[in-house]
Amino acid sequence: MIATPRKPNSIAGIKKFAKELKKGSKITHFQALNLAAQLSGFHNFNHAHSSLNPSASGMPYTHKHQVKISARWRDWEGNKGSVSATVSIPKLLHQLVTPQNFFGLLSGLEINGSEELSFAKVLPGEGHAEMRVFSAARAIRFISVTGLVPALTPRNPLPFFEDIHGFQRKIPNGDHTRFWKDPISGHHVITDEPYLGEATPPLVKVKRTEWANKHQLSAGFPEWPGMHNPGYGTRLTLFSQNLNVATFVSALDKLPVPGEGYDADLLEPDFRKRM
Repeated sequence: MIATPRKPNSIAGIKKFAKELKKGSKITHFQALNLAAQLSGFHNFNHAHSSLNPSASGMPYTHKHQVKISARWRDWEGNKGSVSATVSIPKLLHQLVTPQNFFGLLSGLEINGSEELSFAKVLPGEGHAEMRVFSAARAIRFISVTGLVPALTPRNPLPFFEDIHGFQRKIPNGDHTRFWKDPISGHHVITDEPYLGEATPPLVKVKRTEWANKHQLSAGFPEWPGMHNPGYGTRLTLFSQNLNVATFVSALDKLPVPGEGYDADLLEPDFRKRM
């Protein structure tokens, strides 16, 4: 009689299991870790690490829920597949954001149960699918920490744009500008995420701060890199006309960098390999 292998119940056991799974296969070490964790009853290795060793991962005890975000993709050569990411959150998803606020980085998503979101359309290529999935996961993290929800561009977006259609941006070095709303007060917060490298350069901070002061706006530059494409060097700035963004900056800076700690699953796999 052949004994059924015991499921690992420790991080060390899962790592050993992953090495066994990787032998004779073409999967990466990262994929083997996730597969070993899933076969052990967890969503992924990040979930296993936070569940079995919460003090080491820094996972807040309030993060009791997991949301999986997935997308199907197909390229011009006929190759196809799927991409997914998992983010831990302190509340059920519908308590943080609902489909009526699926704008910006959450646009195109639909709910498939209380703990899963997926892009309704098949996305064009694996790289594009990865960027959409992981930026959406980072947006969920942003929502869970700030309490803000995605919003449509308001009717009068000035001074953030030259005109109501937003063809000419007025934010210095502005790029990937998105609107968010405080669901309680109704006031807006604007995020802007240009490609700046490893950190927002001091001169850019000075120009943006001067511009914000000129228009009587609150401005903040969190160390947390942001949502759009931090692996390639986008960096986050927050602006608001009615809210003090320092509160949001402080909350964001308590997070691990995407790809590390309990947010290890919030960075595209290719970027994790370079870390």
